[in-house]
Amino acid sequence: MNTGSNQKQQSGHSGKNNIVCDVTNCTYHEHDDSCSAKEVKVGPQYASSSADTVCNTFKP
Repeated sequence: MNTGSNQKQQSGHSGKNNIVCDVTNCTYHEHDDSCSAKEVKVGPQYASSSADTVCNTFKP
């Protein structure tokens, strides 16, 4: 969910998101451990804890 303050913060951002990723074999992994994907999809919908989630954006 984006709030007005989040949108304001993102609009002044230099094009990078604030997603940290240490999966070095992912196509979207950057040298500073950031994610260069335009969007990130996390699932599955029925997850009830972080251990149940998967990054569906991951691309080897």
